[in-house]
Amino acid sequence: MIERYKWYAITLPINLDQLYTKMSESYYSDGMDSGFQQIDRQASEFSFLWQSSIAVPFIDENGELNSQVVRTINRQDVAILRGHRTILRLKEPLRSTRPLFNALEKIMGYGFTCELISLTPRHIDRILDSVDSHRLTNSKISGSMPELKLLTRMEFMSKEGISLDYLEVLKGIKYTVDSASYEIFQGSHKGKISISVTGLCKASGSLSERLIRQLEQILITEQ
Repeated sequence: MIERYKWYAITLPINLDQLYTKMSESYYSDGMDSGFQQIDRQASEFSFLWQSSIAVPFIDENGELNSQVVRTINRQDVAILRGHRTILRLKEPLRSTRPLFNALEKIMGYGFTCELISLTPRHIDRILDSVDSHRLTNSKISGSMPELKLLTRMEFMSKEGISLDYLEVLKGIKYTVDSASYEIFQGSHKGKISISVTGLCKASGSLSERLIRQLEQILITEQ
């Protein structure tokens, strides 16, 4: 099973006890537009729920196209991680997280800040140093050749592994890695992890829990 994550660096103007108390005061129940649930102070985890509306098209009995508004309840599971900096972990992040951050800003007031953490290969390098073997299986890059006034986007894929440093096609190109996917091996265990500058991380396999834990340790120790 593939698990998806995003992380955000945050600044809290109040302490965690005060935050959880304010969440409890905005506890979600039937009929509310939004609110918090499953607040676990010890694990620093909670869920945020909010309602949204979608228009569902249908054909009526006269054969005419119509639409009906359907109310849906969205749920986002969140954890707070602390180290040199404080970050929010969103597990299975939904398309829109604005309601969550608007709600956090509302209950905390002035001083709350939030910034998406963009993931790059340097975040993975320390993990790769601690495993038996690994290989880069997919990479998307964007770059430029200023002297030719060219911009380029490329994607490389290989089940056998890729080494960007040895690709002739990249010689003379100033590029950045937009996304990268790795297969990682430790003993008889195997895991896959992919990262993106959009902040999205995907992990699967028997090593997925370990890989996410290691990545989060790297993220919270960054200055």
